[in-house]
Amino acid sequence: MVLKLEKPNVDVHMYDGEHGFSDPYASSYNRELAYMTCKQTIDFFRNNGMNRVEGSTS
Repeated sequence: MVLKLEKPNVDVHMYDGEHGFSDPYASSYNRELAYMTCKQTIDFFRNNGMNRVEGSTS
């Protein structure tokens, strides 16, 4: 899948997180990584035409 996404104007971010890293009830929860990826997702939406994201803290 990553090879398909390696195109101009497409940013691909890969992290060393386990399945469930963003679930605060999972043993694999990674608070720092969950926050960072959530912020990046919100920033992506804002930079691509979505001005208001529900639940955003910024």
